[in-house]
Amino acid sequence: MVQQLTIGGGFNGQNGVVSVPSTFAGDSTTPGSINYALQQYLLAIAQNISTGGSSGTNFINYNVVTSPGSEYTVNSAGSTTFEEFTNTNADGSQAPGSVPGGASYYDIAPTVTALAVQAPGNLTLNGGTAPSTTFALFGANSNVTYSTSDGVPESIFAAGGADSIKLSGDGNVELNDTVWSSGTDTIDAFGEGSVQVMLSPPPVTS
Repeated sequence: MVQQLTIGGGFNGQNGVVSVPSTFAGDSTTPGSINYALQQYLLAIAQNISTGGSSGTNFINYNVVTSPGSEYTVNSAGSTTFEEFTNTNADGSQAPGSVPGGASYYDIAPTVTALAVQAPGNLTLNGGTAPSTTFALFGANSNVTYSTSDGVPESIFAAGGADSIKLSGDGNVELNDTVWSSGTDTIDAFGEGSVQVMLSPPPVTS
């Protein structure tokens, strides 16, 4: 059963509520399930965006289905940033279709601490070598190719698509990541350190 994890709007004129589909087991309203933990985390992020000020979270909504893509931001004085890749504009309207092939590659900014992908279709995200990202959620309708080599411990939730996740480390950067997989995913880890992979049917391939 597909659950819809919601990222609330209403902050600073951003009215859209983005729903990220998840095929992880468990209801998003039932304590103890992965979906419940994810929903609580997303609610906390939305609250921090609304708070603003030095304790607030910066927000970037990027509609990657329209061409060219449209971006909506909420800036605060806080040190954390949440970025979402969606089919939704600032007014809450959704663009039809999926991510166009010619506009499917994006670099994650070094300041982004958490990200989510809701837009249907294929998307490539480059985490680079020096971001601050510790949380990533890839929705069930999205096929995400994600690579990072920053050495920052990261929790990645592949919630049902066909994702390709590449985690790299070397003598100076050790891996310390955890991947939860609920889709048909490929997970590659290179270098020193460790990567934990938590499986939820269907199985993962590596």
